Amino acid sequence: MLISAAALAEAAGKPSLNIAALSAAPETPAQTIVRLLAGVALIVALPWWLGAQGEESAATYAGSLLQRAALAAFWSVLVLPAPGDTVWAIIVQVGGTLLACTGMRALSERWLPASREQDAARLVWATALPVALVALLVVVWSGA
Repeated sequence: MLISAAALAEAAGKPSLNIAALSAAPETPAQTIVRLLAGVALIVALPWWLGAQGEESAATYAGSLLQRAALAAFWSVLVLPAPGDTVWAIIVQVGGTLLACTGMRALSERWLPASREQDAARLVWATALPVALVALLVVVWSGA
């Protein structure tokens, strides 16, 4: 996740993780590629914060829903560019949050229960880390 965030910050040309700077619309094809690759890496890595599914009380279930919504909004703000118009920016962010929430839920329900925790962790590392490294290499190579 850190490598993806570093690639996004570098593609935006900003020395920090200022959300306003990171959500500016991409200007070059390299920045668009970095956003897509970082988005894939994050959508694979973020479900690990959701925890295991199992017997839950109503409070635990509500907490996991809020956590999933917060992670999906984090993904949307980092990965999707915000258009200049406020109405379109809200539509893009809400749509991106719903997409990320659905994607994280599908990944956590399909991948994690089918295998042991160590095998699922290996799968996430083998998927997210190379994609994030490619995003970082695209930024370095393009000089974005």
